[in-house]
Order: sequence, then C-alpha cells, then structure tokens
Amino acid sequence: MLSSNRARVAPRALALAVAGALALGATAVGLTTPAAAEDEFALVLDHGHIDAFTMVHEDDQLRLRLREDVTGHHVLHEAADVLLQVKEQAELTLPSPVPARWSFLGKAGDTVYLLPQTQDQELIWPGWSTERLNSADFTNPMRLHITEVNGPGRAFLWQTGAFGDSQPVLESGSYRLPGDIAVNVNAHVHANWAFTRPGRYTLTVHAGGTRTSGTEAVSDPVTYTFDVGDPGADPDPDPEEPEPEDPDPEDPKPEDPDPEKPEPEKPGQYGTSRTAP
Repeated sequence: MLSSNRARVAPRALALAVAGALALGATAVGLTTPAAAEDEFALVLDHGHIDAFTMVHEDDQLRLRLREDVTGHHVLHEAADVLLQVKEQAELTLPSPVPARWSFLGKAGDTVYLLPQTQDQELIWPGWSTERLNSADFTNPMRLHITEVNGPGRAFLWQTGAFGDSQPVLESGSYRLPGDIAVNVNAHVHANWAFTRPGRYTLTVHAGGTRTSGTEAVSDPVTYTFDVGDPGADPDPDPEEPEPEDPDPEDPKPEDPDPEKPEPEKPGQYGTSRTAP
C-alpha cells in the first residue's frame, strides 16, 4: 500500500527527470523511488483525476492515450507507461442485505475494491474522454472496446443514477467488464469501478468510430494496468459461483460428511477495511 498521496516515478523516469532538472538548473522534488515490481512503469498514480481512456487524433490516426491531472494539467502518457494503483482504502464490505443497486457485485459479507463515480481525494478517479476529438472529423458515437480483462477477480463498471440506482454503461447492458462503451465526441465521463480480488488486472482496449468522410477509424489496442489492494492478501483467483441446482426428490439423502475431513474455506471471506453504508 502506498504511504502517501503522490504520483511516483519509476527509476528510469526518475533519472531522466533529474538529468533534465540539472540541465535547466532546477531542483527535482516530489519524486520517490517505487518498489522493484513497479520498475517497468514510468509513472505510478495512486490518487487524483485520470482520464484513463482518452481518445486523440494525431497524424490523422485515432489513438488511445492516458491523461492525468496529478503531475500537471492534462498531461498525456502512453497507457502502458502508467500503473494505476487502487489503494487498500478502496476495500469495502457488502452489507446485509446487499442493496439492490449492488446486487451484481456479490453477496453480503463479500469484499470489493470500489472506486466511486464521485471523486474521493484519496483514490484514483479514472474515467474517459473524447474532448481532444473534433466534431468536424468524427461523427457520433465513438466507441471504446474493452476486449479483454485479465486478473485474479472480476471487474465491474457502471454509473449511479440521479436516484441512487445503478445504470450500465456497457452497450450490452451488463455491469461486468469486458464490453463496449458508446460515447459522443467532446465528452468527459466518470463512473464507478469495482474489483473483487486484490492483485494485478490488465485491460486491453481500443477505440473506434466513423469519420465525417464516411471511413472507419480504429486505434491500435493498448493495455491499462491496475494494481488493486495488497496483491499478497488473497492469491487465489475469484471463482465463478454457479447457480444452485434444485434438489431431485428421488435422489437418496446424501451421507454425512466424513468428520475427520475439515470443511473447505469459502472463497471471498477475508478481512475488510470499510463497510458499505
């Protein structure tokens, strides 16, 4: 878990930053050396406003970048250079009974890592933006295609309506990633994110749309990386829980379990740091 709210720069980026500061006669401040596991990333963000899926039109090509307001104002990065850290403070326990608006997240007592649609200053606030596109170049809607999600658990994305209800943002009507998002040109959107297990998640995403000329534009796929909570807290992957089957009245009564065999632990039952309201 990160001990402070700072953007952290990996050693290779730190060296460049210090060299640049010396060349300009400036002093490099606010840079800390990240853990070895994060050395592959130039920047680690654990709080602040982030337009993770930012569409840009560069050299007549549609591209996806990451834009953040932590190290500056609307700073653009290659998505693969940035690690998005979901701190342990995002962990919360689903209450009993689980509110209908959260029924898709799990059962009472389960833990999830929640990034709310409304900004929490202690956490990252990821969203998406098409503000760098021109309506003279593209027609509505554009689309974000989240084609693959890899990680130890499930990932969800949704918005909260005016009356507190959950509303899907994926075109399929699902709350669970992967999926496609339709978004108009010159839009800036935030939503709720939830992850069901600690660990590293990668999202493969590309953008697409139609030019005003009528031709299709598709970006290259890029990878976004989220590190959620304490990766060592629950190394087991999140199991898919099948719906219980109706018992067959003709089946014989099952035998009593062997008293010498301990009952297996139930998945998802581990410590929590927050309880949902």
